[in-house]
Amino acid sequence: MQPDLRLFRPDAIVGLLAWLRLAAALTMAAVLLILGTRLALPHWPWVIPIGLLGFNCLLWLRGRRHDVGSTELALHLLVDSSALWLLFWATGGATNPFVSLLLVPVALAAVSLGATQAISVSLLCVLGYTALLARYLFEAAHPRGMSWVLSDM
Repeated sequence: MQPDLRLFRPDAIVGLLAWLRLAAALTMAAVLLILGTRLALPHWPWVIPIGLLGFNCLLWLRGRRHDVGSTELALHLLVDSSALWLLFWATGGATNPFVSLLLVPVALAAVSLGATQAISVSLLCVLGYTALLARYLFEAAHPRGMSWVLSDM
């Protein structure tokens, strides 16, 4: 039995990503609302769901009258990877148990994009995880924060 390759077409993946992005943005907004009333959270994590909803609104306004190419799919995966990175940065960095979700855009890029675009998505995810890991290592070495390090100088 042959696998159904229509699932890996760029237009099918972009449609799936749009729905997943909408669900993720609404879930993040709900969690931020619930936790924001109980914890003293900074305001900048609100940029993530607002940005994702804005990106989806732009796509909706543009319409679906044209064929989706691999470049547009790569752009979607780069936006989603950046949103995941920001979310992990705000919620524990490399110690977040869901940090392996950064591999999902890499897998989708490997299956459905050309080598250059797949490498660009992979490189962004590797750089994002490296930044998360560097932040974790810095905080582990300096548990009292940057102000303590600067005061020791």
